[in-house]
Amino acid sequence: MNSNFSKTTLIGEIAYSGKLLNSRLSSGYRYIGWWSNNELTNSLYNKYRYTDNLNSHFIYAELSRRISKFSYRVSLGGNYIHNNGRQEVQDKSQFIFSPRIMLGYSFNNNNMLSINYNSGVTTPSTANLSNTSVFIMNGIIKTGNPNLQSSTKKEILLSYSRSHNEGIYDIDIALNYKNNKRLIFYTFEEREINGNKVIAQFPSNASLDSEFGITTSITTQPFKGMRIGDSGSILYQSFKSNKQQSKDKFQNKSIAQSKIDIIENCRLVTKESTYGLSISWSFNTSKKRFYERRKIDNHLESAESFNFK
Repeated sequence: MNSNFSKTTLIGEIAYSGKLLNSRLSSGYRYIGWWSNNELTNSLYNKYRYTDNLNSHFIYAELSRRISKFSYRVSLGGNYIHNNGRQEVQDKSQFIFSPRIMLGYSFNNNNMLSINYNSGVTTPSTANLSNTSVFIMNGIIKTGNPNLQSSTKKEILLSYSRSHNEGIYDIDIALNYKNNKRLIFYTFEEREINGNKVIAQFPSNASLDSEFGITTSITTQPFKGMRIGDSGSILYQSFKSNKQQSKDKFQNKSIAQSKIDIIENCRLVTKESTYGLSISWSFNTSKKRFYERRKIDNHLESAESFNFK
């Protein structure tokens, strides 16, 4: 395989901080742009040229203030993403609004209750957007997806923290909910290249990815020089992929999965050393399980060995 790849990246940011109406103000503008060219020659393609150009414009502003026992932080951001230059699809543009809000109340110096709302954006990498293919092993290739879209994450967190004046203990309890829209994940389907049927691994966007759970953390200091901590979490996760429109007998149909994860971590910290123990359990709660690994193995066992020219 021969590859002639070049990429130019430009990153710039202008930031301002000051006071506005007795509140702390932070604002700015951030630009990220890249230009890439890739000419690939391998056993799958005689010669394939791929060009890509992405421009991201992000404008944000944040206000924060503490009034008596109340505190707040409000952040508003807008991200305009424009991707062009791809040969397989038309130019694409999208605007993503990403606010962040924090509200807190302090009962006293040792007790605080807060609620947070966060959102963010994950843009596909150049490799994920490329339509070039790489030969992994007999019968399996890895490729990109020019139609891949950016994913957005939204999270709500309700937390309570309590601490002792002399540092004897610290307690944190949090309830959280996460939702990823168009989560980027890898999936499989059967394709035909140069007259040979192969399994193609490529990135795709999920239609559902959510998580709900509770996390607790307790840290104690029985005497000076030693701290004992324990943290645990119970998470319920749901995931569903988009149905692949394919007539091949090997196709990745809509995947629906839900599970419960229980995680327990214990640690002992002294001046000389640190000891830890981590235990996790996972319970599949889906009515129908998806055995993708078994389907791939069956395909490889039934497929005849072949070589690309």
